[in-house]
Amino acid sequence: MVMEDISATIKAFKDHGMKVPANKLRIKIENPKQQMEKYFNQFVNNHVWLPEYDNVCQWLSDNKGKGLLLYGDCGRGKTILTQWVLPAILLSCSGYVLKVYDSNELASNFETIIKSKLFGLDDIGTEEMSVEYGNKRVYFAEIMDIVEKQNKLIIVNSNLTGAKFKEKYGERILDRIIATTHRIEFKGNSLRK
Repeated sequence: MVMEDISATIKAFKDHGMKVPANKLRIKIENPKQQMEKYFNQFVNNHVWLPEYDNVCQWLSDNKGKGLLLYGDCGRGKTILTQWVLPAILLSCSGYVLKVYDSNELASNFETIIKSKLFGLDDIGTEEMSVEYGNKRVYFAEIMDIVEKQNKLIIVNSNLTGAKFKEKYGERILDRIIATTHRIEFKGNSLRK
C-alpha cells in the first residue's frame, strides 16, 4: 500500500500506535520592538535598549519553530527578558502562556515542565546535579532531550558560553541546544552597576 497524502500517513502512524511528532510552535509577533520597549518600560526603571534586543525582536517576528537561548555576560537583561518581557509579549500578542522556572526548580517541577509545549528556564548552569536513590540526574540534559524529540519550544537564559555548556552538559546536549534554539550572545558590562 502506497500513501501519497501525508495526512493519511500520519493517521496510519496513529492507527498503529506509532509516535507522531508534534507540530513546532510558530511565533510571529508584529511590531516586536514596540512590544519589547513597552514591557521593558513597564518592568524596568531607566531601561536602556541593547543591540542584543534587536536579535530578540528578529526571533519574535518569526521564530521558525525554534526556541531561544540567551547567553553570555551577567547583568545584561537576560532574566528580565525571560521572566517578564517575553511572557508578557507572548501572552498579550499570541495568547501563549510562557511559565518560567528557575534553575533550582528543575527537580521539583520536572514533570510539569516536560508536559508543557512552551516553557522557560532561568539561569541554567547554576543548578546542581540531583541524586535520587543513588542515581545521578541532570535535569537540564533530560529536558533538552525531550525538547528535541517532542518539538517543544524552550526559552533559556544562562551565563554559560558554548564551551562552558559543552563542559557542563557534554557535546550531545550542546548539539541539541544548537538544533532547537536560536542563540543570542549578550556581551558587555553589567547594567546593574
